[in-house]
Amino acid sequence: MLHSGAPLIIIIFTLNYYAVNTHSRLCKCLTSIIIIIVIIIVIVIVIIIIIIIIILIIIVIIIIIIITKYMYSQLTTSYHFVPVAFKTMGPINSSGMELIKELGRRITLITEDAKETSYLFQH
Repeated sequence: MLHSGAPLIIIIFTLNYYAVNTHSRLCKCLTSIIIIIVIIIVIVIVIIIIIIIIILIIIVIIIIIIITKYMYSQLTTSYHFVPVAFKTMGPINSSGMELIKELGRRITLITEDAKETSYLFQH
């Protein structure tokens, strides 16, 4: 009887070992696939967050530009801006020269000091 049952036990043991081994390989494979999917999802979420942050930064910059343009557009109707460029002991541009002379003239009218314009030219 042992001889007739022994091959059956070996076959059952072999099938059982194969099933368990296949199941563990399948579990390892599925676990690896799930880990890869989770990593891909995390990467996609991080990329989406970075894109959203970049979009928000662009929106803030646009808002700042619009506000700045509005602020300066109000100023240009009330004030006269003249760029002044000069170096120490160097030449002054023509519009800057006119501005400094006009400022000196107006300060002289108020203070009655004729040297006010020359004070402005002192670097």
